[in-house]
Amino acid sequence: GLPCHIHGLKKLGEFNFKGVNKIKYIIGLFCGFNLKPRATDFLIDKFAIRHEEIRSLDYRGGQWPGGFSVRTKDEKSYFVQKHAYNYLNLMFTPNRCLVCPDLTAEFADLSVGDAWGKDIGQGGFSTVIVRNKKAKELLNIAVSGNDIKVLNIDAEEFKEGHSHLILYKKKGVAIRENILGLKPDFKLNYVPLKFGERVFNIAFLYIILLMKKEIAIKIFRLIPIQLPGAIAKAIRRSINFFSRLGKRS
Repeated sequence: GLPCHIHGLKKLGEFNFKGVNKIKYIIGLFCGFNLKPRATDFLIDKFAIRHEEIRSLDYRGGQWPGGFSVRTKDEKSYFVQKHAYNYLNLMFTPNRCLVCPDLTAEFADLSVGDAWGKDIGQGGFSTVIVRNKKAKELLNIAVSGNDIKVLNIDAEEFKEGHSHLILYKKKGVAIRENILGLKPDFKLNYVPLKFGERVFNIAFLYIILLMKKEIAIKIFRLIPIQLPGAIAKAIRRSINFFSRLGKRS
């Protein structure tokens, strides 16, 4: 499940909901942004095909890191690379997702997400975080059966690969809570922000709020599908810049 799904399971467990005890393992997915169904409709419209023509659809189709892939009933294929549509994260994320501080499904037994490290971000690898004894036993069973191959990485390599979302989601949640007036009871210990990190998180939130407006969505409907990907890359570079600035300040 996504982090928010697992939050719900944890809350049900606190109320002694009997069904929770039947779940043997909880495997969580890394999640930066969830998307409303309109995001899928937006991309389908970009391809100028009708919904009833679609045979299959995949958000991460093809080789890693994949992309939005559609095949029609008459066997035509449409594809746009993942980084070219990341801007939809800003346009179609629900407001509740904007105040979620959980990037890596922290209440799961095992957490799984993309491996963006410089040496392992290819070839079918995922990042796996083992959070308790039973999860370690499960992983060992898979390794001993030659079902998976495991490479160990240290915490710094993990943080480097996911630095942009750690800065936004984990460190910047207090800023978003205050600006949006949404404060779920996560019982968080907020991380002090350096100057560059604070500037980035404030600016990035207002970019999200601007892109969520209907006028922005209408404008992006008129822009060629690949162009916003270049904008997304520029935003990511700015994230890395402010992350480095924060480390120096």
